[in-house]
Amino acid sequence: MVMKIFKCLLLIIICLLLVGCKNEKSVSNTCKLISDQSANGYKSTTKYVIYSKDGVVKTIEQTEVVESNNKNILDFFSKQYEKQYNNYSDTYGGYTYTGKIDNNKLTSKIVIDYNKVDMKKYIEDNNGIKKYVNKNNMFTLDGIIKMYKNIGATCK
Repeated sequence: MVMKIFKCLLLIIICLLLVGCKNEKSVSNTCKLISDQSANGYKSTTKYVIYSKDGVVKTIEQTEVVESNNKNILDFFSKQYEKQYNNYSDTYGGYTYTGKIDNNKLTSKIVIDYNKVDMKKYIEDNNGIKKYVNKNNMFTLDGIIKMYKNIGATCK
């Protein structure tokens, strides 16, 4: 009896592994923006990982690394980013920010959950965004990629 139960459980586990677990988020695209501001004492690299479903953006995970030998520059960016993304979170919802300075680098991680963002208010405050959203006021995958390319990012 125990052996039959064990075989049945083993079969279920194998089926789950073969079929896989359904995940609403799927990596649709990655965009990268590099800004070499060496003359101003820093270089920044931003990576955007875009998760979408049915052509509608659900979440963006943004990682920005600012490199500088000048601690004041890193402190400035750290305070600005924290202020900016906390303000976005307070105003629109859906933004999570963390930042850490280590070894002449500020690494900032921003997660934007568009299921929690007040897109109607966001669009009202940022009129140029209208061309990147659908009729339900949600960013389309094509729209967000165009937006990132317009600021100089390369997307795969």
